[in-house]
Amino acid sequence: LNYNNIILTNISPKIPVKFSVIGNVESSIESNIKEYGINNALIELYIDIKINSKIILPIYSNDIVTSIKIPIVSKIINGKIPEYFSGYDSSKISIPIK
Repeated sequence: LNYNNIILTNISPKIPVKFSVIGNVESSIESNIKEYGINNALIELYIDIKINSKIILPIYSNDIVTSIKIPIVSKIINGKIPEYFSGYDSSKISIPIK
């Protein structure tokens, strides 16, 4: 019986319910490289964790998948800037002024 009353909750019969959890964990490392300005690169490194678990009750079972992506490091790598840049047209050459 459910009376929706907190005072009467301890009066109900006690029925022990046993459940078990079965699961596994998968992890992988992912990297992401993006252009960042002129001759720079933004490198991001992540660990991707996927947890597969199954909860088993006497008359019910449920599969639960949880996934999380945790950033490990983010770094900007600066490249060398050339002394001249001619673009795609080789007839226009920039000469550095010193």
